[in-house]
Amino acid sequence: MDQTKEKLHDEHRTMRPKLKYSLSYCPSMSRSLDFTVKGPVPIYIHKKQKVLTGCSYIELKLQKPSKVGEITFKNYYTASVSVLLLRSNAQGPSMGSRNWEVGVKNRILMKRPHYENGAQDYFSLFSTEAWNNVSKLKIILRQPSPMCKTFHLEEIKLYTDVPRFTRPLFEQKLPAYLIQNTIAAIAWKPNSRMNETSSYRTDMNKTQCGYVVEQVPNNYDSSKIM
Repeated sequence: MDQTKEKLHDEHRTMRPKLKYSLSYCPSMSRSLDFTVKGPVPIYIHKKQKVLTGCSYIELKLQKPSKVGEITFKNYYTASVSVLLLRSNAQGPSMGSRNWEVGVKNRILMKRPHYENGAQDYFSLFSTEAWNNVSKLKIILRQPSPMCKTFHLEEIKLYTDVPRFTRPLFEQKLPAYLIQNTIAAIAWKPNSRMNETSSYRTDMNKTQCGYVVEQVPNNYDSSKIM
């Protein structure tokens, strides 16, 4: 008997549908790029008077011109960043006459620079379209708070693919009616008219609950209960 039960249990287990709980995109799934890092280099208003301005930059030089789709890093007390990119053009003008292009204008990392929120979080910078034929990237770091004299980025990584966050695979495997019912249940809100008209009332004539409700007159003497 025990062997037959185990056999039936194994058959039912193999017949169950298997759902794949995995996302269609992950940074580790795309190809990473090799590069060298220079900096952070502080930016001064005057070269002779080196006064801290709360601004510096990190320069990333790729080993070969490539397509860049995403930049990931860990923040260390940087309030905001901007990304400049330099494209490689072998048939175009010389190296010195090329201009830096703005990839990311101003990305806020710390909403309040004087506080700890976002000071050591992980961030991802990407564009809607990939930056093609990029040879260098320059990340401008800003920290207006005078209390944070040291700020930079850690664990910088570059990826070629632009992230496309689509629906997870396990949602595609679920039946359509189950997804619709779940969405409808989450989006359901009680109607104000329904709350006014449909209030819970106890039916005194019914005794299915095991008790009978009886109205006590106003002139009833409560001492009789004792």
